[in-house]
Formats: sequence, C-alpha cells, structure tokens
Amino acid sequence: MATRSKTELVIGTATDVMIEKLIRDYDATYEWALSYVLGSSTYQRMLSDKHFRGESPLYIYQFLQKELNRSRSVVTEA
Repeated sequence: MATRSKTELVIGTATDVMIEKLIRDYDATYEWALSYVLGSSTYQRMLSDKHFRGESPLYIYQFLQKELNRSRSVVTEA
C-alpha cells in the first residue's frame, strides 16, 4: 500500500475542508465545489507556499471565501 507524504496529506485535508465548507455555506454541489477549489488561486498558493499550506484549513478557507466573494461581486457588477 502506498503512503501519502505529509504535504499530500495536508493539501488533501485542507481541500476536503474547503469543499465541505463551500457545500454547507453556499449550498453548492460537490462537483461545483471541487471544481472551484481546484481552479482557485487559493489552491495554487497552497500548492506553492509551504508556510501558507501549514496554516489551518479554516484559515485557508477564509482566503478562498474572500476570493469567491470578489469573483461574485465582479459578476454582479458586470
């Protein structure tokens, strides 16, 4: 059985939390939440920034939430 590295575990856990929170907070579907998280700049930052990745999943989710709210306001203004 293959074991996951600590980095993969941290990223996977934070991703799972963000998806679960999007589903609960925004009544989103799993597919939409997964797609949004994986396509977000927050996720990209988590992949590339070791210190950011080391923060709690809920702290990281706050960044995702701000990103989502910014993108929603841009769509509303358009």
